[in-house]
Amino acid sequence: MDVKQTLRQYQPALAYARKCFRELDDARGEGIRSPRLDGMPRGGGGGGLDEQIARIDALERKAAKAREKALDLAEEIEAMIDGLDDNTQKSVMTLHYLRGYSWVKVGMILHYTDRNVRRIHGRALEEIRRQRDGLGE
Repeated sequence: MDVKQTLRQYQPALAYARKCFRELDDARGEGIRSPRLDGMPRGGGGGGLDEQIARIDALERKAAKAREKALDLAEEIEAMIDGLDDNTQKSVMTLHYLRGYSWVKVGMILHYTDRNVRRIHGRALEEIRRQRDGLGE
């Protein structure tokens, strides 16, 4: 997979993991529903306790899997960034890909124009690709 694709996957993976945990929290916060009464329409609401427990278990597995994917991506991205020698490149990559800041905000934080930040980013991508391909300097 291309370096840039890997870097771009983290924020959506993190957002999905957060969504899964919100769903899990909502499910845990719901009260116990009364069991269905003889299968008749409007017969008493949703499923009983067993169904609710099964739903929570499924949501826990889904959330754990999403968290694991996000953590694996973060670990891979951190390793890529740690391989850079230039601290400015490290900062740009961390702020944009791990923190999710826009190029303008990264520039404001580091006191660079967004154009300069993009140049630094381009050089960092080239360096990561060189290292990944085993070419080094």
